[in-house]
Amino acid sequence: MSIEDFSFREHALTFDRHIGDSIPGYASLVKRVLRDSRRFIQPRTNVYDIGCSSGRTLAKISRLNRSSRERVTYIGIDCEPSFEMLWRRHRAPNLKCGVGDVRTCKLENASLVISQFTVQFIPPADKRALLRRIHDSLIEGGALMIAEKTLAGTARLQDVVTFSYYDHKLERGFTAEQIIEKERQLRGQMTCMSEAELREALKEAGFNEIERIWGEAPFAAFLALK
Repeated sequence: MSIEDFSFREHALTFDRHIGDSIPGYASLVKRVLRDSRRFIQPRTNVYDIGCSSGRTLAKISRLNRSSRERVTYIGIDCEPSFEMLWRRHRAPNLKCGVGDVRTCKLENASLVISQFTVQFIPPADKRALLRRIHDSLIEGGALMIAEKTLAGTARLQDVVTFSYYDHKLERGFTAEQIIEKERQLRGQMTCMSEAELREALKEAGFNEIERIWGEAPFAAFLALK
């Protein structure tokens, strides 16, 4: 029996509900991103959301900072065309979303880059180059806010974290069959790093100040400053 690769295409119309059910504490992560955005967004710069999905988080950031940060352009990039219909809901003069590959899209003059559960879907050979491109696109004092699904430090801890996460998904209405099928579909597509490996990759990219700002195992978010 063949197994199709996982795609967000089937979840596009209900993506925000899907990610809220899938990731414990996701709402608190978005609140943290919104709150900290005001500290880093500078006038006459770009703000990027790579892997922007529905565009909802980027639109919220735009509305929050519009009156106090002049001439900022908010740019969302995602590889899934099915999200285009959702981007129309967030139309604004200073906000634009487009279909593209974050590994090759232009990134420049950025004061803030947001990456929520995106690098985990980038092939291992390309992850560090992408993080370097993000670092180099930032102005001095700019920030990357990155959230990823992470691996535990030991096999025994990984077992605990994995089954705790499965319990969470069962509580949120996913069936055992849906959980297993998604795991099968994600094989080879999602390649996660441990928190230590992610920190190391960020340092190699040029980020010297890195702080964990959110976490609900097996997920964690970091603030990395240029």
